[in-house]
Amino acid sequence: MEWFFRTVFQVPEPQVETKAELWDPENSPDWDNEKTDQSYKKALPRIKRDIEEVLTNPPVGSLVEVDERINDLSVVHALLTGPEDTPYEGGFFHFLLRFPANYPHQPPRVKFLTTGGGNVSFNPNLYPNGKVCINVIGTWGASAWTPAQCLFTVLEAIRNVMNKTPYDNEPNLELPWIKKNKDHRKQYRDFIYHETLRVAVCQMMEEKEKLPQELQSKMETMFLKKFDFYMRRIKEKAKKHDGKEMMVTVYGHIRGHFNYKQIRVKLLEIKSKLDQRKREEQPASEMDQTEAGMEQLTIEDEQATDVKEEQTADVKELEQPASEMDQTEAGMEQLTIEEEQATDVKEEQTADNKEATAR
Repeated sequence: MEWFFRTVFQVPEPQVETKAELWDPENSPDWDNEKTDQSYKKALPRIKRDIEEVLTNPPVGSLVEVDERINDLSVVHALLTGPEDTPYEGGFFHFLLRFPANYPHQPPRVKFLTTGGGNVSFNPNLYPNGKVCINVIGTWGASAWTPAQCLFTVLEAIRNVMNKTPYDNEPNLELPWIKKNKDHRKQYRDFIYHETLRVAVCQMMEEKEKLPQELQSKMETMFLKKFDFYMRRIKEKAKKHDGKEMMVTVYGHIRGHFNYKQIRVKLLEIKSKLDQRKREEQPASEMDQTEAGMEQLTIEDEQATDVKEEQTADVKELEQPASEMDQTEAGMEQLTIEEEQATDVKEEQTADNKEATAR
């Protein structure tokens, strides 16, 4: 309700939160002094187990990494991919999670970071300020958290809100003074299609340094695999929506215009940079192997050519006409006769010379 009134009546966010409202892992003063407590040391084995479980057997569309830039196992980055057949498909959604010192008796705090700088409402459960409203972590309604819950179940619950009809996630639509609008359901979904490509793909790829290195690499790989899908989606949506106004909240607020043409240009630029970097980073050893392979192919080609020429010569000899063979044999006989006659003449001359000498 609080978020609803802030959105509708443009009430600014409170500058100071009470302890009951603390949810931001990046702004948790109540946790900052607990890291040296004995309770935190007791929590580490369970935190490690939860992280290892997700690394080994991750929930569908969920990847996690501990940030190698800080030496703190209590802070985890999660990269969730949008489910197929939803407006979120192909998108990369970044979440920051922080475990408390008394974990698992208290849930982790979660912040949604793919918000277009705090300007995009991707879902009624995912606020533009980064708050994630789901009951499993106690940020919506009665908390469903128990020590039996874990990192795996939190990630599953977050990804489940990214469904085919996110408009229906808004509970305030059930209030009697809120009039449901069937057109709004479609218009909000169209907005998410657009912003998934603009923010959750293009902007995420351009700002990937915010992720741990391992997640950056995995996101780049997934981007290339999904590239053709992005192009098809743009082709499908651009003709129908480009230039029209966008409905940016479930309550019908209008801001900005669809611009798939610009998104297409961005996607092509990103892909071109990745392809260029891949060529530049090709190891010298691989290049040497490629050159050696080409040289070997050249040698093999030359050897094959020599064999082929020899075989051709043999075939020609076998296919030589009988008349030519007769002529060749006759020629050989003539040469033999001439050689024998020359030998006889030489022998006669030698005999005459000996006789003259004897006289």
